[in-house]
Amino acid sequence: MYVIPAPSVKEYTPPMRNRVSHSPGQRLADKRKVPDDWAWKGAFAFALTALMGSIVILVVAAEGGFENSRAPLLGPSASDGMATAPENRLDPQPAATVANSGRAAATAPPARPADPIVQRQIQALMESLPTGMSISLKRLDDGVSATHEDGIVFYAASLFKLAVLYEAEREQTVGELDFSAPVFPDFSEDLGTSGELLLSEDGSLSVSDALYYMITVSDNASAVALMHMFKTNRIDQTLLEIGLLNTSLSTLDLPTTAEDMARLMHAIVSGQGLSREAAQHARSLLLAQTHRLGIPALLPAEVTVGNKTGTWDGARHDVAFVETSRGIYVVAILTDGSLSWEAIANVSRDIFGILA
Repeated sequence: MYVIPAPSVKEYTPPMRNRVSHSPGQRLADKRKVPDDWAWKGAFAFALTALMGSIVILVVAAEGGFENSRAPLLGPSASDGMATAPENRLDPQPAATVANSGRAAATAPPARPADPIVQRQIQALMESLPTGMSISLKRLDDGVSATHEDGIVFYAASLFKLAVLYEAEREQTVGELDFSAPVFPDFSEDLGTSGELLLSEDGSLSVSDALYYMITVSDNASAVALMHMFKTNRIDQTLLEIGLLNTSLSTLDLPTTAEDMARLMHAIVSGQGLSREAAQHARSLLLAQTHRLGIPALLPAEVTVGNKTGTWDGARHDVAFVETSRGIYVVAILTDGSLSWEAIANVSRDIFGILA
């Protein structure tokens, strides 16, 4: 049970100075190589392979074909520590595929057809939005979606913490992370929220508590420490695997787009690659968010909204999931900082009026 008073300080995001995680992650030995001293067994291996191949063909054919027998055998594993961030994350590229990673597969409910009237209304709203604002939204169960100025790349500000949260939940899902493990906040990155932290005598937090402070009060010291623990190139690889093409934590620019942030929130809410418990944990943290001046501000009090904001010079963002009687939708509203929280809240209210 966490009891944290709402912070009275403005939310900030660090310029990510002194990023020790800029260093490439440790590359493990390639266990896929066949030892050279096996070469003398080639003839025997060939004969044995031919025999076993014949048996496999007969068995697979009897069970109905080869549909499930084409998974690549040499794909990188989520646990092999070999993730590599692409050199230029701003060039669109296909999402990477990880084979045999052990990640939990999300089961999506059957989608119903998108309402064409609602789709037209949302599209008309997008066309009326002000300059400096980029939006991406999607309703999960029927695919009603829209974007506005989504080609703009923004500084992510505190939205990078949403990527750290997803990586933590993913690693916990596959057994690579213990939420009770200690982590030491990086106070060189603190910009006003470290007073909220309830530290152990040795100055540490559990990973679970660090995640809590990182999301609910947007604490930077916790977030940067967690980011260093997970390694930015590994986080980037995870983001690429779920389809984020223009987001990276491995550069001081911290680039992202509204489409990427909506996709990331969708992955969290739908539990993509996460266990049920991990998805619920992430959801509970987003619901406990204390910065609520954007997307949630003008929505009815009884509406369930989980969000994460990001603010810095030239950036004012909010990303959220909203639960309504007509389904859950995710929305990312990113701005260049020239627009107020009220402007974001007004657009959010208009979107809710159409989708709810």
